[in-house]
Amino acid sequence: MMERLGVAEILTSISERLKQAKGINDIRLIAAEETKCKPDDLKDFHYKINGHDWKGTYIKKFHLSY
Repeated sequence: MMERLGVAEILTSISERLKQAKGINDIRLIAAEETKCKPDDLKDFHYKINGHDWKGTYIKKFHLSY
């Protein structure tokens, strides 16, 4: 039986993989793989604040408590 990773291990793995991400699609793929969520659970956002574009992805149904 495979042991579940703890919160620290999940965040460390995500952090290390994000360092190699080349764009938003890589970020989406990493988030989906590491959290084992469906693509429908991911949502992109884009805000323009004081002339700066903020883009990213968040996971709608994921929480780190197991």
